Amino acid sequence: MKIRDKGIDDFLSFYKNRLNLIDDQNPIKVIFQKKKVDTSVPLSLMRECENLSIKKPQDFLVFCQKLLKFVLIFPFACLQRDTYLPSIKNLFQKGIKEGYWSSFQLPKASIALSYYLMMGIYKTCEVVQLKGGGVLLESGNHISDGSVIRPIESTYLALIWLYLGWANQDERLLHAGLKLAQFCMNFCDKEGYVFQGLWTKESEYHSSTLYAALFLLCSAISCSSFNIATPVTQEVWAARLATESIEQIDLFIPLLAMKFKKLVEKKPFHHVVSSDFLLHDMDRSLGFLCYDYQTLRLACSACGVNTGLGVFHKKGVDIVTFGPHFYPLFDSNYFGIYRTSNGSEGGFQDIMMQREGKGCRLRGCSPLVSPLLSDLSEQNFSRMRLGMQWMFFDICVKQESIDIEIKLNKCMHEYPLAFVFFVAADRVVMKEEKVLLPRSLKRYQGKTTMLTFEKGEEKNIFFPNFEGNMEVIPLEGKHHFWSASFLIAFPLTKALEAYSWSF
Repeated sequence: MKIRDKGIDDFLSFYKNRLNLIDDQNPIKVIFQKKKVDTSVPLSLMRECENLSIKKPQDFLVFCQKLLKFVLIFPFACLQRDTYLPSIKNLFQKGIKEGYWSSFQLPKASIALSYYLMMGIYKTCEVVQLKGGGVLLESGNHISDGSVIRPIESTYLALIWLYLGWANQDERLLHAGLKLAQFCMNFCDKEGYVFQGLWTKESEYHSSTLYAALFLLCSAISCSSFNIATPVTQEVWAARLATESIEQIDLFIPLLAMKFKKLVEKKPFHHVVSSDFLLHDMDRSLGFLCYDYQTLRLACSACGVNTGLGVFHKKGVDIVTFGPHFYPLFDSNYFGIYRTSNGSEGGFQDIMMQREGKGCRLRGCSPLVSPLLSDLSEQNFSRMRLGMQWMFFDICVKQESIDIEIKLNKCMHEYPLAFVFFVAADRVVMKEEKVLLPRSLKRYQGKTTMLTFEKGEEKNIFFPNFEGNMEVIPLEGKHHFWSASFLIAFPLTKALEAYSWSF
């Protein structure tokens, strides 16, 4: 098997052609200019690892990622390996002594790659995957909010498995990496646009990094030996990433791309992984359904913590996520559902998932996040609690039309709740030609009414199919609220009553 050099070259050329957009002190700019990185950069990362107190799983993940960045950038600084080897060994020992379960696969893989690159010794990685190729953030059910998908972490893990499997002629790990890479293609539509809020908490939304990671992943798997469906070409990925801030991209990605480049040139893979990899548009272990028809592209999942039910793109307008949201609406900690996966298809048997011709349907229920944040989050990834309310939902798609209906099992009037849509559009037009624009103080609060979302020359009509109240709140977009420019909120005040919308 031989990866075509052009794929990795295209990725690295993207950076080379944009060095003028990066600060002169940025390590990536220095490395591409074939200069030595200031020693303070790796030494600062080393000190951060030494001083980081690992009290919860998120701390361990941060430690392992910082350690890997330190190892990747170390060769580009004027530092003697033997001088710092005792300190480096202490960091690896810290990762072992203060680490977490093997089912927490990304940090374990990060340490394995760090150890291989620094010490030249390969320690195999444990692999636990869903049937469709996905990997839960933590698959052992040790914590309440870990059995979910996180896109950036999944893409990083696929890249690490691919590199280690390739470098060590490990067919098992390479196969797992390719299977996970294929699953990661679900994070974007067939036009190469990322599904912004899919399985992504607002606080963890970093579009530049996700675009760059997917671009590198597609570059790394672009080889003739595998039948792996990628939604777009390297050229399209470059065009998508060109709209993002290059300085916002995680240092890990271009540094690993350089390692892949050397791997391609010096270490051909002699074995054949005899499998084709299919992109699944349904995954029952995640209550996940993906749909594409003409101008409509949709992805929904009943699995998530502090995330919405889905995302859809239509005629240039993006509903970047939608779902339940406790007040206050400006605090995204109070947004979303709370339902994890048990790793098997049986975990979502209550969810109805259908694909019929030019349509699809996702129907079922999910508990919400609690309106009370937890102060006891030492062993969780977030402060989210499982709420006491359930929401029944029915998402029905016919060709390019979407109908969404929801019901609550009960209302808690002491904790006001709304159903919200975060929308990326140029403007919102209301009745009597009232126009709302992003980044403005002008907003609407009143009776439900039809809305028209406009993007360029395209128009999308949005109908609330009930009488009630609504708010239209302009947002800044950019890096907040999944790059949405509007928040459309509908207060939910009655239990067991249907609220529905057509788009």
